[in-house]
Amino acid sequence: MIDETTLFPEEVPHYDEWIMREALNNSVAHQDYSKSSCIIVLEYNDRLIFDNAGSFIPDSVEAAIHYNRPQRYYRNPFLVNAMVNLNMIDTIGSGIMKMFTIQQSRFFPMPTYDISNENHTEVTIHSKLINENYSRQLKKHPELSLDDVILLDKVQKKQSVSETETAHLRELKLVAGIASEL
Repeated sequence: MIDETTLFPEEVPHYDEWIMREALNNSVAHQDYSKSSCIIVLEYNDRLIFDNAGSFIPDSVEAAIHYNRPQRYYRNPFLVNAMVNLNMIDTIGSGIMKMFTIQQSRFFPMPTYDISNENHTEVTIHSKLINENYSRQLKKHPELSLDDVILLDKVQKKQSVSETETAHLRELKLVAGIASEL
């Protein structure tokens, strides 16, 4: 991340340790072991991908972020209870939200969840900036809500954003020009 008040860039680790543990522990806890599949962790120059068998249990990533309480249903309740007792995970249900807020505080891209296939869940944790303007906006506007940051993250990743969402970002003076530009 470039700090405009100094000649030297601010150095931050590529990945937050808590986020890596949470993503891996979620993969273990929520794996559909009836599929006889393994958990896959792939490392690339700019991201980590965690892929586990089984559908995403909450209705959506947004629901998981806003739910902020334990799930009503666990695919592997005995495993989850054992992991809780070993302090590997908690059952508050806020782990995904915490992953997002940590990335926000680091001015990094939000985790990307691919839950489109009911046979597996894939989480990508980004280790590098995608668009420096995104990071500058986060640094300039620490008051932004997590919802606004997630919306801005969609723009930097060139994901679909509705006209209403684009208007909201323009109203906050976070985007200008065409909707796909920060």
